[in-house]
Amino acid sequence: MDKKQELEHKLEQARKDRELATTEANKEIEAIKAQLAEAEKPVKLRHGDYGFEEDGCARLTLSHDFKMVTAGDGCVNPYETHYPNPVLGNIFDDLKAISKSLKEFTLSNGVKIDINEYGHLRITDGDGYIVIHKDDIHSFILNLRCLEAQILLDSK
Repeated sequence: MDKKQELEHKLEQARKDRELATTEANKEIEAIKAQLAEAEKPVKLRHGDYGFEEDGCARLTLSHDFKMVTAGDGCVNPYETHYPNPVLGNIFDDLKAISKSLKEFTLSNGVKIDINEYGHLRITDGDGYIVIHKDDIHSFILNLRCLEAQILLDSK
């Protein structure tokens, strides 16, 4: 192969590489556009959903007269147009979940959480365990929910 043929071959390969890169970049752009469109869709709310607005105001969504209203700071306003985003949970789902009897569970990473013989919460992993005194369980869970809310707000 002489110099000219070699250069023509390199030019053709460079064009193929550019076309492939452009095709892949276009696919990535379309995927990101689809994700962006999905993220911009309004959240479909259910009766009892709760969360925070962008300004940090707590919101509870209620169904009243076949329309969604929100409650924040202790009052219900049927004309309110502020809805929780992100939605942290649903009060009725939470109440149903906590009504079930549960003595122990294991997280996906292998951490086991159970009630010890003194009625305290015990969290066990491969390295040992810690105990949350029964008088501290409520504030422990509430603080975990605060951390969860912060993670959701930060990921928006």
